[in-house]
Amino acid sequence: MPTADHRPPAATPPRPDWFSAGRTGLTLGPIEPGDLITEYGSPLHVVDMQALDRNADAALAPFRDGRGGADVYSSYKTNPIPGVLRRLHDAGVGAEVISEYEFWLALELGVPPERIIYNGPAKSFESLRRAAELGIALVNANSLGDLEQIIAAAEGRAPIRTGLRISLPQMWGGQF
Repeated sequence: MPTADHRPPAATPPRPDWFSAGRTGLTLGPIEPGDLITEYGSPLHVVDMQALDRNADAALAPFRDGRGGADVYSSYKTNPIPGVLRRLHDAGVGAEVISEYEFWLALELGVPPERIIYNGPAKSFESLRRAAELGIALVNANSLGDLEQIIAAAEGRAPIRTGLRISLPQMWGGQF
């Protein structure tokens, strides 16, 4: 009977289009990372915008042509690069923000308020009032206190569509 030490080697996954070996190691298509670092310094964040466009298109494709039922939002916390975010928004991806700064950035990038979801435990009262004034898509409450603050911020303004994060006793870390 084979043991873990005698398993056949796993198949090597195919290399992506941009992966090849150049004089400095890994290349990004025809570009040598060493040349970019020489020109722009390190650390360096490089994005393949064509791959980004393809991925955004693939994520949105199931919901086009009246086949609704879901929507796609990009986490600003995960990738806060304005050029990347703008490109995603131009493709039709909404903004998922967790801070007053990220909320401001989404608005600065031209994201319509109805395409913004506001998450996170550190939403300021002022930013919640602004969310109510603008009519953003959704504000998620992380606690009863958070929900009370959302209700107070909306007083005298348009109602805020609110989601609730629910923590069940058997769940790890209070995640929904």
